[in-house]
Amino acid sequence: MVETHVRLKLIREKMRYFVSMKNSGFVCCFLIISIIFFLPGCSPKVKPFNWLVGTWEMRRSAGGTRLEIWSPYHEESLVGLGLIFTDKDTTMLEQIQLEFREPDYFYIATVPEQNNGQPIEFKLVKSEVNKYTFENALHDFPQRIVYQFKPIAEQDNIDLRRADSLLVRVESLDGNGIEYGFARK
Repeated sequence: MVETHVRLKLIREKMRYFVSMKNSGFVCCFLIISIIFFLPGCSPKVKPFNWLVGTWEMRRSAGGTRLEIWSPYHEESLVGLGLIFTDKDTTMLEQIQLEFREPDYFYIATVPEQNNGQPIEFKLVKSEVNKYTFENALHDFPQRIVYQFKPIAEQDNIDLRRADSLLVRVESLDGNGIEYGFARK
């Protein structure tokens, strides 16, 4: 896990340098190439989450785009970045990791300006077909993170111009929360 954070820190430092150049198209390409270069292929331990690998995009009503970019890392994990791109700026929201530690899976989020920059772990507590629920009752918010994968082949009214979708819900244990809808890019 330490090595993962070191690699993500290196990627983050390079991203900050290029963001200062105000060229978000170049930043996006650089990030994707950096992640692919640093991270090898998926293994059987994270195979249930292979569908998550890639770039997920959400257009924001306030303008700009929110991305989650996921890549395999070692045999036990996937790593990702949450980013927002606008016309003038690129902001890293979080570093994320999905890690297998016998016998459990953990969703680990590191948000730069929260929790003193320390990672917060959420344990997989429920797994249904294409729906995964992670919880940490001790965290203030969110306490629950739900990832629901919706492959295009299983969606109603299939439109070949559409893509797989991902619904991410962050919430408290009482169910109050926010949903984010992404499409595979």
